[in-house]
Amino acid sequence: MVVAIAEAIIPTTETPGAKDAQVDQLVDIMLSDHLSAEDKQRFLAGLTRLEARARRTHQKGFGELTPAEQAAIVGELDRLAFQEETVVAEKPPGA
Repeated sequence: MVVAIAEAIIPTTETPGAKDAQVDQLVDIMLSDHLSAEDKQRFLAGLTRLEARARRTHQKGFGELTPAEQAAIVGELDRLAFQEETVVAEKPPGA
């Protein structure tokens, strides 16, 4: 799933994409050697939520979706995360 997510973010075009750069191996190293237990749990929970969203919206797992469907879900989550960050940043102090 990590390869598909990374490839949706950095697709292979006329230049190498995330899969070609073996981003999944970097993520594995980060999870096993560098992230705190809390950050690792947050990352894995995010994967679980992504899988649930794919099943809810497409009735199949993220890995079973077409690259276009995967990119659409990743893009939607990116937009939602950006909106949440903007709302938090715009809250007045003490709100």
